[in-house]
Amino acid sequence: MGSSTREAAWKRWQNATSFEGLCALAVEFLDGDLPAFPGWMAPDIDEETDEWVPQLADANERGFLTTASQPGTCPELSHDGLPWSQRAFVVGFAPEALVQELRKQVQGTRLLLFDFASTEIGGQAMPAARHGDREYLFVGTGEGPAELELFAHRIGPEALKVLAQTRYVCLIDPDWGQDDLLWPILANDSASSEYK
Repeated sequence: MGSSTREAAWKRWQNATSFEGLCALAVEFLDGDLPAFPGWMAPDIDEETDEWVPQLADANERGFLTTASQPGTCPELSHDGLPWSQRAFVVGFAPEALVQELRKQVQGTRLLLFDFASTEIGGQAMPAARHGDREYLFVGTGEGPAELELFAHRIGPEALKVLAQTRYVCLIDPDWGQDDLLWPILANDSASSEYK
């Protein structure tokens, strides 16, 4: 993929003026049609995310601008013979109305939903990966300020202002290795454009 293509992609991020526009660009990135995403150094997604692209695209179309995610992985032996596993999670930005809709969807399930003002730091960190006895890749805290800083270098001031008015959301499956609940909720088609 040539540098001019990547430069053109960054220009499109820079020219976005709305939250809906940012979400639409995220869908293009997930679909492999746009080789750039703020804060992500690679021109495309990780291979482990391939299976969940439709659900992540649906989430972005609903108005949940996803910035990071991973599938749940059951304990398996890594290259050094130690067990390795992951918790499924998705984090990103969403308007208050969509946060409330997601909260209703996860009510009564084991899924955890934490949301913060986009400029808020805090919360209780939860490990999303473990290798042997070592836990790492923590989620569940307000990381909006750091994420906003990544976007600040790639989008225009108008879009950044709108993004800063949303909530930073963490949706986590606390059960290691499970993928049965989180992804269907992301793709729920009961959400309408009013939540964008």
